[in-house]
Amino acid sequence: MPTETITGYSYYPTGMALDDVDAYTFAIQVTYRGTYPHRRNGGPPVSWYSVENRTRSLSRAGNWAFQIQRFQYQQYRFTLAEAREWAMKMVDSVEVMGLTWAQWGKSHEIKSMEEARAHG
Repeated sequence: MPTETITGYSYYPTGMALDDVDAYTFAIQVTYRGTYPHRRNGGPPVSWYSVENRTRSLSRAGNWAFQIQRFQYQQYRFTLAEAREWAMKMVDSVEVMGLTWAQWGKSHEIKSMEEARAHG
């Protein structure tokens, strides 16, 4: 019998349409990173997930990093429940060029209205 594994989840800012042109930029992905032996007490293996936004990874402390070294991996790995919780917590605060998705949309609405006034 084949094995089925869900390898990723995507989280979008509140109110963002899935086909929004900026979805990739502001979305967070929870990605399966493999199963590792439970080292502390010899318990069952643990499945690890990462929380990412484009090329950035979220640490267990809630900080984003662009490049993580192999020795830092455990600081950037979560159980599925933890990863999903962090993704929900962080998705509305992802910033691009200093703006969240909500602020980005407002700035583009203002710019569009100003352009319309200038041409009309």
